[in-house]
Formats: sequence, structure tokens, C-alpha cells
Amino acid sequence: AQFATALHRKKVRSGNAPDEFALLAWQTRVLDIARTQHMHGLLGPFELDDRWIGELVQLTRDTHGPRKAKNLLLEKGISLVIERHLSGTYLDGAAMLAPSGHPVIALTLRYDRLDNFWFVLFHELGHVFLHLFSSLRLDFFDEEDGSGKDDLEKEADSFALNQLVPETAWKQCLSRFAMTNEAVLIDAEKLGIDPSIIAGRIRKERANYQIFNDLIGAGAVRSQLEESEA
Repeated sequence: AQFATALHRKKVRSGNAPDEFALLAWQTRVLDIARTQHMHGLLGPFELDDRWIGELVQLTRDTHGPRKAKNLLLEKGISLVIERHLSGTYLDGAAMLAPSGHPVIALTLRYDRLDNFWFVLFHELGHVFLHLFSSLRLDFFDEEDGSGKDDLEKEADSFALNQLVPETAWKQCLSRFAMTNEAVLIDAEKLGIDPSIIAGRIRKERANYQIFNDLIGAGAVRSQLEESEA
């Protein structure tokens, strides 16, 4: 069943040409882990209702936020699977439906950083709530810096950005202009989110990945999530 489901139509956002066989193998492995979570009774019922997302945003401030995020998603009926990308796939995240009908989000943690983790997770949640249950019936595979952002990817990006920092609040962030660690920390405190989210967004918007290196939570994700699956 996992292999058959992995043959569903795929939508791949990537700046590279992915190896289709490696992509299929990776997805089959992800679906198998999701099936195990389902069989062990770890999943709650899923509803197409995102009003609980604020709870997830609050977890960004928690030292153990990624691990607690996984538990919250399971409680809400969404499998979160951590599976390293295979050579030739260039993946950061994916969203798909399991044979059981529940949503599955898979992250590769190709970049082991908090800013990357939270953005990719919320981007895939955007696909879950906006696209997975539409008539398109597509599985989504995303490289964060992939080219060719169509309307569906733009919608998922907007979902992620606005859930983490509403646009009106973002426009009022002093750190966008002050560009200091202190300004990032003040804005993060005001918004109730982890500083890595603001630091990562500024880095991306300015295409400057040499700034705020000590605020993006490097090395703070994989140890939590791979340990929790051990």
C-alpha cells in the first residue's frame, strides 16, 4: 500500500532535477514510518481546521519546541516523519496523504537549524490545509530554495509567513532595519516567537546568510527529533 500510494501524482519544487527512483524510495520509507505511527495508536483524529496552529507557534519559544511540535501534530492527526534525504533528491520537506487518509509531513532536516525547521514545517502545513484535500490530489515535495514558485507554493509560503509573523506585525519589526541581535531579540519577545524565526526571515529577504549566525538555532533540531524516534 505504501508503494502504491507513493505512485500518486507529485508536485516537486526544486532548483535541481531530482532522481525519481530515489524520490520514490524516500517517499515509500516515509509512508512506512507513518503507517507504524498509525498502527501504534499515536495519531489522533484529523480535522481540516487550523485554529490550533497558534499552539504550534507558541512552541517555537520552547527549548524542546521541535519535539513538542511533533507530539502536537500527532495529537491533531498529522504524522510528522523525520527522514534524511537520499542522494539526488535535494529535499527539505514534503506533504502527502497516507493510505489511511491522514496527512503526513516529512522533513529531511537537510539544514539543521531552528529557522529552517519552523519555516519548512509551516510551509508543509500550508499544503496540508490548503491543497492536500483539494481536487488536485497531489503530493508536494519541496526544496526550500527551489525555483519555479507557482501559485500553490506561493500560497504555502504565505501561510507559513503569516502564521509565524502576521504581515502587519512584520512591518512593525524594528529589526528589519536596525539589523542588530538586540533588535531581533526585542521583536521576538514582543511577538512571542523564537528569535531564529525573525533572524532567518531577514537573512532570506536580504539574501545575506552571513548575518545573525548565532540566532538561527544551528544544530538545535536533529538531536531532538532523531532522538525521539530512536
